[in-house]
Amino acid sequence: MDDERWVGLEGGYRVPFDPRTLLVHLRLAPEDAVLWSELIEGLYHQGDVGEASYAAVPVMVSFGVELERMPWQMLALVASIEMARNQGENPDVPGWLAEEYGAALSTLAEECMKRLPEIEGEEAARGMLCILALWKGFSIYARVLGEYSEAELVEMLPA
Repeated sequence: MDDERWVGLEGGYRVPFDPRTLLVHLRLAPEDAVLWSELIEGLYHQGDVGEASYAAVPVMVSFGVELERMPWQMLALVASIEMARNQGENPDVPGWLAEEYGAALSTLAEECMKRLPEIEGEEAARGMLCILALWKGFSIYARVLGEYSEAELVEMLPA
């Protein structure tokens, strides 16, 4: 979090976005919907992400796995960032961050595996399953989980 490289990293709007203050506040108040909304807004915009988005993933994962209940917003945001990686004109994960980013995704997936039996709520379930699908390389299943609620899927499927 003290790394000078945070300054100038771009978020989802392709403008500099430094999420560190929001990340510090979320560590203290992980269920604050307003803070999550601000973070999501800055890091992910209509499929666009930036290097700040990738840099935030290891930080979110490190505090998220320490909590009794991982915030569904964290699961959804990490999954959205990973699904957007290398799509469209989104940048690659910077070389200086690649190992830490990959390790964070693996850590989060392993934690999801452990916590899956205790899962509560559709958002958390979708987030965990989406992370697991991405981890195993099933990007289409991850996309379906990320983009459609259970009610929407029920409407799509034949009776």
